[in-house]
Order: sequence, then structure tokens, then C-alpha cells
Amino acid sequence: MNQTNQIFYKDFIVWASPMQLAESGEWTIEVNIRRKDGEAVNRFFSKNTFKTEREAVYHSQKYGKLIIDGKISGCSICKF
Repeated sequence: MNQTNQIFYKDFIVWASPMQLAESGEWTIEVNIRRKDGEAVNRFFSKNTFKTEREAVYHSQKYGKLIIDGKISGCSICKF
């Protein structure tokens, strides 16, 4: 885990781990969410892509916050 891509939000640690697509060179949204107490890690993805890694990190963290807030359909942290 790259700690520079890590943020704390509510009772969770959110870290972005975007991947660069070989065919286009663009970056994906990929985010991991874990409780601050260290229990349970869950990984979420989105089909959105970005030109730079920096943009992908920003949007991955934002996506993680929206998941925690229950605003992304089909993505839930309830099982935590």
C-alpha cells in the first residue's frame, strides 16, 4: 500500500491503488477500504479512466468516500 495515496475518512482508511492500462496508458479507479481498527479490507473498481495517475488517485479516494457514505449503487461496506 502506497501511504501517500491513503486517507482517513470517518472510521475507515481509504487508499487508492489505480492501475495503468497497457493498451491506452490511462489509469483506472481502484480503491481499498478498511476499518481503522484493521479489520476487513474490501476492494472496489470503476470503469472510469483518467489520463494521469494523480487524477486517478484523487477520483479513487473520492469514490471510496462515496461508497462509505452509501452513495454508490451496488457497492456496500455493510459487510464490514
